[in-house]
Amino acid sequence: MSIYKFSENSLDIFVSTTDLGSFKIDTASKIPPRQSFNNLNNQTKVPLDKIVRPNLANGSDYVEVSLKDGGRGVVASKDTIDNKDGLITKDKGLYLSITTADCYPIVLHDPKQSILALAHGGWRGVVGKLEIKLLKHMVSIGAKLEDISVIYVAGICKECYVQHDQYLYDVFINKYNYPASIVGKKDNLYSIDIAAASQHNFRQVGFNGNFKNLCLCNFCNPKLFSVRRDGKNTGRILTLVGMN
Repeated sequence: MSIYKFSENSLDIFVSTTDLGSFKIDTASKIPPRQSFNNLNNQTKVPLDKIVRPNLANGSDYVEVSLKDGGRGVVASKDTIDNKDGLITKDKGLYLSITTADCYPIVLHDPKQSILALAHGGWRGVVGKLEIKLLKHMVSIGAKLEDISVIYVAGICKECYVQHDQYLYDVFINKYNYPASIVGKKDNLYSIDIAAASQHNFRQVGFNGNFKNLCLCNFCNPKLFSVRRDGKNTGRILTLVGMN
């Protein structure tokens, strides 16, 4: 399988595999990997000038984009969107994308108002409440809280996100007061459930909707790149989501 495709309530979600190649961006040149994007286009038939991709900063900043931004971060002749970890749009026909290799792409969608957001759900983004910033922005431009759905795409599961020192325990439990239930025992070590921590963020602001996890773990699945499994120099998958 070269790509995973999911259809979720008027959304098309694509997740690349190692067969398509790596979507890791050279940080110096910022040039997109042309062959991987050509492979993506061949598999999905999504025009590259209808895709927007930010250069991530592992933070909690985001930007609203529209069809005029199509191709940014994808087509070499277009400029890039730098230091953003979230995207939001009201435009059908525009596909939001991010590159990951363990962090969760978090999709927020109001199908009634046709508002879509995509967050890079690494641990820094989660403690920085990036997904909540996007949620609040969606509401500010017309989305209804009760109509928004949240989808966790491909990310490392709790059983695989094993920690070898105290650092993340102190971050989540001692500094940011997340519930102890996000921590699991793993032999003499512990693991962190990033998706559960994110869901806690949503509940804290009164979101009572449902969460869906597509249950694709980078570490478990050899068709997905994983920094935790393969090291920091491994490739990156691309998650692509658009409203139909």
